[in-house]
Amino acid sequence: LKEEGEEKLAGKLQAVQDKQTEQLRTVEGNWLVIGDKSGSMSHTIELARRVAGVLAGAVRGSVYLVFTDTDPRPVGDVSGKSLATIDMATAAVVASGGTSLGAALKYARAQNWQVDGIALVSDGAENTHPQLAAEYAQYYAEAERAGRRTPTVYWYRTAPDRDHRTPLWVMEFQRTMAAARADMTVFDLMAGTDEYALPNLVQTMRAGKYSLLDEIMSTRLRTLDEVLPRTVGMEVLGGAGSPNRVAG
Repeated sequence: LKEEGEEKLAGKLQAVQDKQTEQLRTVEGNWLVIGDKSGSMSHTIELARRVAGVLAGAVRGSVYLVFTDTDPRPVGDVSGKSLATIDMATAAVVASGGTSLGAALKYARAQNWQVDGIALVSDGAENTHPQLAAEYAQYYAEAERAGRRTPTVYWYRTAPDRDHRTPLWVMEFQRTMAAARADMTVFDLMAGTDEYALPNLVQTMRAGKYSLLDEIMSTRLRTLDEVLPRTVGMEVLGGAGSPNRVAG
């Protein structure tokens, strides 16, 4: 009976945990995380792992992770996987080589991954074709022809290992992505981030540009009675006869 009771309790606890996990899944759609692993991006590898790890637990769709230098280094579908599991799967990824961010998206296109959003973790400096803007333009055109949603882009902009200044290529990268019709939001992490800020950034990502704003505006405001249930019927502001009372 004791074992049976413990089994039932474990089942209930698991159900509660599953429900809480589902409530944390606030990001809709399928996502591609592109991690820059070129020679000057050793610190970016860990950041890309963390972005993928948070997104894997927050998204309702699929999460794909691809590292890239001049060629893609695919990790694949990491949906629902923990950061520890992602760390193990990417343990052999090291910084080396040149940079082709477009190679990662080209690989995704070849795999027919239909994504609603892209999380790019990089300094944006490309020195090898295909470049991301060119691949994005093709992906955008294919999505439009198929009647699919065109993916938004969130750029986690990092600094090179040896230079924390804002280089000219940042402006050039933004210009070429805009020319490719990319709806891109920039998270400036040139000075770094921490374990608390990063999950908050990831959970603000949305497949549509104004989706987060729409969610905020459609959220019902709570009444004072709901916020302060113990003050129902009590004066909140003013003295006797004041109209500022909480309705009973």
